[in-house]
Amino acid sequence: MNYSTNESTKILSDYTQKIERTLREKIENQINGKWNTTNGEYEIIKIEHFSLHTINIEDDKFHLLFSPTGCEISGNISIRALAYPPGSDRNGYTSHYFEINFNPTNIKFNFENEIFIIENNIDISYISVNRNHFF
Repeated sequence: MNYSTNESTKILSDYTQKIERTLREKIENQINGKWNTTNGEYEIIKIEHFSLHTINIEDDKFHLLFSPTGCEISGNISIRALAYPPGSDRNGYTSHYFEINFNPTNIKFNFENEIFIIENNIDISYISVNRNHFF
């Protein structure tokens, strides 16, 4: 089968979106509620926007994502969330922008369901608050 450059780009984009969805679900479940950031603990009310900013794939070999054992990815995620800031009197919450850096985490593709799976917790190196970031 022959693909045009646009078709190939769309296919890669679709897989990247699947990785992003898997990361979002895992992070929402793993650090639900309170996030310890470089500026203190924020109580998260709702994630409004989630974006995979940077992804590093083990040995820069994209095809390893589809191997039986998967491969390790690491990267940076940008998130906008409604949250109470540290020391809040809880009279109101506002949108905050967070950057989450995560260490190598194993991910593999489930061919039957056509989704990516992260079986273990994501090793988060740190969460910072970005006051200058806009989506």
